[in-house]
Amino acid sequence: MKTRNITITAIMIALSFVLAFVKVPSPTGSVALDALPAFALAGILGPVYGGIVGFFGHIATAANSGFFLGVHSHILIGLIMFASAYAFGFFYDKGMKILAVLSAFSINVVVSLAIFTYLNGVGFLTMMWAPLTVGAAINIILGLVVVGPVKKALSRV
Repeated sequence: MKTRNITITAIMIALSFVLAFVKVPSPTGSVALDALPAFALAGILGPVYGGIVGFFGHIATAANSGFFLGVHSHILIGLIMFASAYAFGFFYDKGMKILAVLSAFSINVVVSLAIFTYLNGVGFLTMMWAPLTVGAAINIILGLVVVGPVKKALSRV
């Protein structure tokens, strides 16, 4: 990995930590804008970089929310966020922006809700589907919107 890419990834992780404090109201307190930099970076540098930011961004949000679901559950969610950002970057790199958004959204919302409904019961689905859907949509769409301008700005550096 180039030093430049590592540096940009570290900056995006730091931005995720800051955006972890911008919450979407939810019962768990762990839905935030922390994934926005992950989706943006997945489109800029590629899926692995975005996935790394997605994982650490969620851990930051979980930490400042008190690990409401337990540390192990939040590590699992971090891995789901890695997969979501990775899928976004994978399809974005191939020029399939709609598929990038749909795959990221499906992993972020449908897969995580299915897993955690299985682990925690239907009550989890009832309380989390709306905030998770809104949070995922905001993170993914804003991430998509900023890819172009940020990529252009980085090309000048």
